[in-house]
Amino acid sequence: MAVGLPAGEASLREMTGRGYDVAALVIPGSDPELADAALAALLIAAGRDGAWHQGWVDAGTALQARRTTDQLASVFYRCQHRNDQELLLGP
Repeated sequence: MAVGLPAGEASLREMTGRGYDVAALVIPGSDPELADAALAALLIAAGRDGAWHQGWVDAGTALQARRTTDQLASVFYRCQHRNDQELLLGP
């Protein structure tokens, strides 16, 4: 889901670089409701204390898993807030 969103380009490049057939895997478009549901599911499974982060044998692999889930969460979060306007500070 994340690689089909505008902020998911880095994940798309990584999948392509690893030889995945992204055309078969990517859900095109940026359905906000689907992105919201994907973020909620990711946070349940792999949030700060999620089960996904338990039991890794290799600390390096555990760190990479954490980076990947953080990157995915960031993509979904940016999708949720893509229409937010920045407030100008100052005169």
